[in-house]
Amino acid sequence: MALIGLFQLVLSTLLFVVVIDGPPPPANISIQAESGQDVPLTCHIPDKYNSSVKLSKVVSERVTVCLFRNGQFDKESQHPSFRNRVVLNDSNRNGEYLSLTLKNMTTADRGTYWAHGLHESTWYTFCVYILTVVGTGNPNWRIHVEDQNNKTSLDDGVKIKISTLTVVLYVLGGVLVLVLVFLGVICFKQHQNSNSLLLNHRLNKS
Repeated sequence: MALIGLFQLVLSTLLFVVVIDGPPPPANISIQAESGQDVPLTCHIPDKYNSSVKLSKVVSERVTVCLFRNGQFDKESQHPSFRNRVVLNDSNRNGEYLSLTLKNMTTADRGTYWAHGLHESTWYTFCVYILTVVGTGNPNWRIHVEDQNNKTSLDDGVKIKISTLTVVLYVLGGVLVLVLVFLGVICFKQHQNSNSLLLNHRLNKS
């Protein structure tokens, strides 16, 4: 029983470190827009990770769409195709949200974007945007944003706060299954040992 108690203590500690202290899993966000539109991007990045934040995209290689280092816009690191096309909606960079707008989208801008936060010299990804840009011609077209994590559609300019509850529940469910299997093996071995001792005792008496 002492072994089981120790295992439970270690398991609880690991869960605390992974679920509470570690960064949340990245949000997957699908965005559809029309050429010429401005696209708002919002990402929840906890204070611990947002001393410097950046948005990146793969062109021929991973490039920087924008970088905010210690609250200042670093223009030198920005890819030329995005210069003068990125507006920071929160000029003071307060709170735990990166909120910016990509101006005058073109079909060349379609692709995958990553929002990162910096902590102790390591960049962590908090949002992954799958951006689709179509040609002009539909007067009723509106920017459509869909959070793939909780399958809800969001209108323009709405802050996207991603819930990680589902992911955490899946992880906890998997851990619970492993714990039950482990306890089952322990109980089975203890039962076998008890039967062996009982059999030996009967043989000795006879």
